[in-house]
Amino acid sequence: MKKMYCFICVVLLITALAITGCVTSPEKRTLAPGLIMQYLGEAQQNWGGMMAASITVSVPVTIMFLLLQRFFIQGLTAGAVKG
Repeated sequence: MKKMYCFICVVLLITALAITGCVTSPEKRTLAPGLIMQYLGEAQQNWGGMMAASITVSVPVTIMFLLLQRFFIQGLTAGAVKG
């Protein structure tokens, strides 16, 4: 079961990268495929730059979540009340 789950995740990731790489222009890509295609390619493999960019992008999202966590949890529990 776990192998099948991993296989499905890999297929979905490859499909997402292929679709965003072929169909959309570089300005319209979402953040994850844009970062991957920016730092990794046929002629270059800048792992350090990609990891630094990933941290730079994830820090504001994490800070925003930590600041608004109380409201997020309240919304989840308010929507779960039956009746």
